[in-house]
Amino acid sequence: LLSYMLIGLMVYFLMTSLGELAAYMPVSGSFATYGQNYVEEGFGFALGWNYWYNWAVTIAVDLVAAQLVMSWWFPDTPGWIWSALFLGVIFLLNYISVRGFGEAEYWFSLIKVTTVIVFILVGVLMIIGIFKG
Repeated sequence: LLSYMLIGLMVYFLMTSLGELAAYMPVSGSFATYGQNYVEEGFGFALGWNYWYNWAVTIAVDLVAAQLVMSWWFPDTPGWIWSALFLGVIFLLNYISVRGFGEAEYWFSLIKVTTVIVFILVGVLMIIGIFKG
């Protein structure tokens, strides 16, 4: 619990600093632009490529995780089909317009928040004793 609080405090200060930089110098670009302007051009370049590499690896890990989760429900389906299907969904979400992406984000977030609320309610009802576990 202490480590979560420490990391949360670090993230808070980091995001506050990024917000201050964005308010002081609004630029069209990512946060790597601030590293390029305030530290060194090579630092911004490396920061941008590291960020790209982070997301390239994250997408691959997410596709493998989706394959593992779906193989639990559908064990006879080859895993590469699930990876290809979810990669297609990710591609289509990034290919559509910003408005369409925002709409998809809205609905996915609504599903996620609704699921969390339902799980909390079911957990409380199980603690009370209405649902027997």
